[in-house]
Amino acid sequence: MANLKKKKGAGESADRQSKKSIGFFQILLAWIIIPLMFTMAVVLIIAKVADVNVFDQAKEWTSKVPFLEQKAPDEK
Repeated sequence: MANLKKKKGAGESADRQSKKSIGFFQILLAWIIIPLMFTMAVVLIIAKVADVNVFDQAKEWTSKVPFLEQKAPDEK
């Protein structure tokens, strides 16, 4: 019986360690990516209700940023 208790105790500690060792990507997914996607979805829904074209606004804003600015081809 003493051997059974030792094996059971050793198994429990191994289970606890495997439950505690959550990967970096799981933490990243749970704490950053999923809330960010949810927030973006809510913002897009609000923009749709407010009749704002988000993609046109993004093009307008990026044209003002110097390193994102697209050069217009010269017309001859």
